Amino acid sequence: MGGRSEEGISFLTKTENDWNKGEVLACHNYWHLALYHIERGDHAPAVDIYDSEVGRRCKSGAMLDLVDAASLLYRLELEGIGGNSERWKEQLDLWRSHFDDHILVFNDAHMLMCALGAKDNSAANKFMTSLREFIQNGWGTQNDIFKCVGLKILEAMELFDKGDAAGAVDTLYPVRYKIVDV
Repeated sequence: MGGRSEEGISFLTKTENDWNKGEVLACHNYWHLALYHIERGDHAPAVDIYDSEVGRRCKSGAMLDLVDAASLLYRLELEGIGGNSERWKEQLDLWRSHFDDHILVFNDAHMLMCALGAKDNSAANKFMTSLREFIQNGWGTQNDIFKCVGLKILEAMELFDKGDAAGAVDTLYPVRYKIVDV
């Protein structure tokens, strides 16, 4: 994020009353604010922002809000901040109705984050089965992107979640220059 976390925190905090009433924009700005705290290694404010703003606002069902919530939880997990099992389960419940959508690889990656974060293997398997069926029977630009790179990204996420970082890298390496297509 450019290493300007102090400036980001200051700006978003000073202007919060200007943007916090907006629906989608507010959730996304709170997500940025939490990321600035994570970048500083200050995790408690990021968790507080999730609980007071991002997690609450994502119940709107807006896809960007759902993506923001999943992304923030995932980043906290990568930072070693656990204790999120109930948050993950709540997120997974909000995503379940979208398991068969496959509108964007980006969204599907965040859906899978929730299933993996919730440690719900049944949900992860159901989602991945639906995705593979879409890849086999679907059509269109997103289907092409899923075939070319999207499935590999999600398979790498599954491997990483199982502790197989080397397998995740091996899976992503052949498609590394195609990830930009997502």
